[in-house]
Amino acid sequence: MSSLTSFSVERTTENPLFAAGLGDVSFQVERLISQKHNTRLQIRYDFNKTALSHLLVPDLVLERDRNVHLSTFSGTLIRDSRDKPLDAHRGLFGTLNLSITPAPLGSSATFAKLFGQFSYYKPVHSVVFANSIG
Repeated sequence: MSSLTSFSVERTTENPLFAAGLGDVSFQVERLISQKHNTRLQIRYDFNKTALSHLLVPDLVLERDRNVHLSTFSGTLIRDSRDKPLDAHRGLFGTLNLSITPAPLGSSATFAKLFGQFSYYKPVHSVVFANSIG
């Protein structure tokens, strides 16, 4: 089992219409489920905050959207049988991710997201046939 923690803070005035303060904190654990099929499970918690200020046109952004919090739990299942992850010639790569962002845990809104991706690599003569569905 392995884990990852990250923290970032940013203030930007790149857009001339507003200034934005962005913050993100996350914690993730990963566990190998099957060594034979290189299948892994990742569980993650992520909290981020976006605060807009110095709006040049105040009516551009609703008051409730100027300070947004998202508190998200997610789980990702990954299966990777590619021969070389950065230059694959054969194998499969698939992911399935479910994220839940509930208001009772401090989010500005409640929503869920399901995302899946599947890629297939097969050598055909001197060319690699690669496709992806996501």
